Amino acid sequence: MHAEPLARLLIVDDEAPQVTALCRTLKAEGYATTGFSLTSQALTALRGEAFDILITDLAMPEMDGISLLRAASEIDPEVVSIVMTGHGTIGSAVEAMKSGALDYILKPFNLNGIRPVLARALAIRRLRQENSALQRRVQKHTAELEAANRELSAANRELEAFAYSVSHDLRAPLRAIDEIGRANV
Repeated sequence: MHAEPLARLLIVDDEAPQVTALCRTLKAEGYATTGFSLTSQALTALRGEAFDILITDLAMPEMDGISLLRAASEIDPEVVSIVMTGHGTIGSAVEAMKSGALDYILKPFNLNGIRPVLARALAIRRLRQENSALQRRVQKHTAELEAANRELSAANRELEAFAYSVSHDLRAPLRAIDEIGRANV
């Protein structure tokens, strides 16, 4: 019997040996890993299946990591992105974080360094999913309340029309009695 993976990771790096090593290492840690050397393949995979975390290299020839994480978040707004690079600068770190990266890690990194990053990414992913579920529930309840409000408004209009009709019908005999009384005076 296979245990459920901790998370589904999409790993993208233009260096195929790096992808293979990361996939193998993180798979041994209990993650389901899928790796690509081309960003176009990674985006195709992301369109076809759900991933919890995107781990992407910063500098790649086809598309840089920041552009990849932007495109990935358009496909799946709940995916959590981590940028890794061997040539980090403060400017690229700031740009990555502004573009939605949860973390920015320098290569080479060891397993002890990435474990807490992945744990935090999973916590963020769960929060995003819970937030989306809550938003859907609020939208559903809002729609139900709006429908109930429309029904109540229609019932209120019917009640007003009925009250007007009853009032009119009750006044007719009273007017006749009033006219008889005036005629006798």
